[in-house]
Amino acid sequence: VERHELDDGPRVLAYNDAEYAVVAPDGSVDGEGALRGEVEPAVALCSMESYEVEAPPPGAGLPDPSTVNPGSGDLGHRLLLAVAGIQVVAGLVLLVSPLFVSL
Repeated sequence: VERHELDDGPRVLAYNDAEYAVVAPDGSVDGEGALRGEVEPAVALCSMESYEVEAPPPGAGLPDPSTVNPGSGDLGHRLLLAVAGIQVVAGLVLLVSPLFVSL
């Protein structure tokens, strides 16, 4: 993030290797890419004079831990083991490949 002084006033420039966003003093945002989409809501919130947060409806909180059914987690566990096994096999193949392949 950088500040630049141009002929028509100061600007704030936010950029990364592929995208940019330029914010003018009046709150307008110019730019390209997803970075512009990330900057626009922040500028909109900052330019509001006031913002009232609505109270959540009654009973909208998190459930009581005793009412939540315990999950087995077995599918996720097996999937992680499968991915780890594939990575181990791929690593072993890469280690022994110079014995069988010559460039």
